[in-house]
Amino acid sequence: MKTYNLVFVLFLCCINLLHSQIPYLDSCFSSISYSDLTYGVNQTVDNTNQKLILRLFTPDGDTSSSRKCLLWMHGGGFQTGSYTDSDQVYICEYFAQKGYVTASIEYRLGLGTSSGCIGGIEAEYRAAQDYKAAVRYIKKNAIIYNIDTNQIFVGGSSAGAITAMHCAYWDIDEVPSVMANNLGDFTASGSAGYSDKVAGVVSWAGGIEDTLWLQNETIPFIAIHDRYDMEVPYKTQLICQTNNDYIFGDYLVYKFLNDQKIYTNLFTYYKSIHVPSMGESAYYEWLDTTCQQLYRLTLFEITSPLNSIENLNNNTNLFSITSNHSHIHIDLIENKLPFYVSIFDVLGKKIASSEIQNLKNTITLAPTIHGLIEVVLQNSNSTIVDSKTLFIP
Repeated sequence: MKTYNLVFVLFLCCINLLHSQIPYLDSCFSSISYSDLTYGVNQTVDNTNQKLILRLFTPDGDTSSSRKCLLWMHGGGFQTGSYTDSDQVYICEYFAQKGYVTASIEYRLGLGTSSGCIGGIEAEYRAAQDYKAAVRYIKKNAIIYNIDTNQIFVGGSSAGAITAMHCAYWDIDEVPSVMANNLGDFTASGSAGYSDKVAGVVSWAGGIEDTLWLQNETIPFIAIHDRYDMEVPYKTQLICQTNNDYIFGDYLVYKFLNDQKIYTNLFTYYKSIHVPSMGESAYYEWLDTTCQQLYRLTLFEITSPLNSIENLNNNTNLFSITSNHSHIHIDLIENKLPFYVSIFDVLGKKIASSEIQNLKNTITLAPTIHGLIEVVLQNSNSTIVDSKTLFIP
């Protein structure tokens, strides 16, 4: 009788485990709380002091003592936008429901009256000062909010994505001395004495002022960018002829870091958009893609063959996948045979591959394979045309 009861209890535990939600991947928390906190202060373009606010979102009922944190900064060309904008709040709530502590970051706006291109560069520098201060503030108060200081990620859209990259990759010795003397160093906005090192960058249609800043960097990079973006270039664009200044888009950042064997992943869209608006299907696709990639990145130290793969998601949705234990069912939506499928585990190790000759296909994995997998679809020219992730219980 005792043996029977033990087996039954173990059976129930297995059933509960199979149906349990996965933190940082599934929406495990339905209730979110937020508070507005002052993380710093610095002078605006009008030489008045501005208190800098971040809105911190925490999942109610989360008992974890070491939580991952995602900071997010809005776009607006360094001139408009707010940390309270509905799309920014939605992003933070979305990730807080997964288990992250999240924050929407306010930063100083305005290009100022500096001549030539200087006004724009100074705006980027002020924003980077503020973002770095927000990171330091979170680390300073990590114990209060049960945040793992080694798992803090910065992200943003458009100008916010540019700032996230500058926060992670722009060092003080790469700042023109005149600008640093006039505006202060990177600690000027607050919480000096704490590190502003981050665990990864998420860029939605971002770019960087100088790819030389990426040399000797080790911070992972995840990006989504439309190939035909007319506002922030996918590759590169001259932004100021006076000083011969360029902006280097996500594609070139991805290529540069990838060549240095840094974990990177770029998802390219072909919808002729800049950043999708809340309510558009692409907005939620970008959210889900970011969530899946962050989950993959935060669980393991990635040294994956997928580092060398550019994931081209052209939004054609070429296949669907389901699983029945170790059997992976792959249904092609478009009849453009043949295709080739490769399946990778969460560490990037190839665990299966097959040529697909039919619209409906089944690939059987080893019964020891569990967790997140990535299914990559290639055409006859070995070009990646679609990829999806799936969790195997």
